[in-house]
Amino acid sequence: MTRILGHSRSTRTVTGRTTPTRRIREAISSLSSASWTATVAEDAPDRPEPPPDPLAGLGPDALLDLRGRIDAHLPALKLTDLNLETEIVIQYQQAKALLGRVIASDTVPTNQKAQVANSCTAILDQLSKMQIRLYSSERFKAIEQVLIKALRTLPTATQEQFFVDYERLHAEET
Repeated sequence: MTRILGHSRSTRTVTGRTTPTRRIREAISSLSSASWTATVAEDAPDRPEPPPDPLAGLGPDALLDLRGRIDAHLPALKLTDLNLETEIVIQYQQAKALLGRVIASDTVPTNQKAQVANSCTAILDQLSKMQIRLYSSERFKAIEQVLIKALRTLPTATQEQFFVDYERLHAEET
């Protein structure tokens, strides 16, 4: 048995004793919903009613129109809505401008200047990795196009077997 804020608290036991949890459940089940609601309403502090929902009377077309207008003012919510290349280039330009201001300032401590320089370096690292992935992806697409042209010169059965094997390989990767 545990003492919490002066009240004993125990769990249900095998001995058949009535525990606080069981007593609470029995008390709640003995109350009718009307008397329970009345008790809760009497105990609740006076609160002003919330204002009516201004969107309640609008139809689906009007709500969709409003949502489109609101979404136009919000930042991107999905990764597909972002142009990561543009975003990282903008971040680099901002960091580079900040680095120029910080380096020129005599009041900025050296450790903060180093932090800004490290941020610029990290962004450049991300840009170089992105360029390498883009180059690899573009090169792979070009190789695929050459392969497809070469496959068209082969008999149909050979083409079909290649694509079956290619799809199986792709399925194993994912």
